Order: sequence, then C-alpha cells, then structure tokens
Amino acid sequence: MPKCISCRSVQTKFTAEILIHFPGRAGLNKQPVWAHPMVMICLKCGYVDFELAEEKIEQLKNGLYPAQSREVESGG
Repeated sequence: MPKCISCRSVQTKFTAEILIHFPGRAGLNKQPVWAHPMVMICLKCGYVDFELAEEKIEQLKNGLYPAQSREVESGG
C-alpha cells in the first residue's frame, strides 16, 4: 500500500478528472488541458499525488509562453 509522503498514512486510489488552466490573464484565452489520472489521496491529511500522461505534459509544455517554457526546461 502506498504511504503518504506528508503523514505516512496509507493512501487510497481514486479516479479523477482534472481541468488544468494556464496561468495569468492571457491564460484565459488558451484551451485548458483535460486529464484523467489515477490519484492517490491521504484520507488523514488530504495530501494528493498523481502523475500526468506524457501526452498531457506535452500539451502543457506547448501551451506555455516562451518565458515560462524556458523556466520549465531549466527547472526554475
């Protein structure tokens, strides 16, 4: 059983729908990215952990503004 990295309690697996919006006012004009990951939720402290599919990560990278895209690549 996966353990919560916050409080070390057992996490529970759920399905989810997540709509990721791009930041800032300009992000209002961009198409949001739908994701349907399996999420691990700690029912004790509320910590949530999930992974996005590579396709969704690429959609987010491609939707970023040039300055933000450089931050992602450099880890900043």
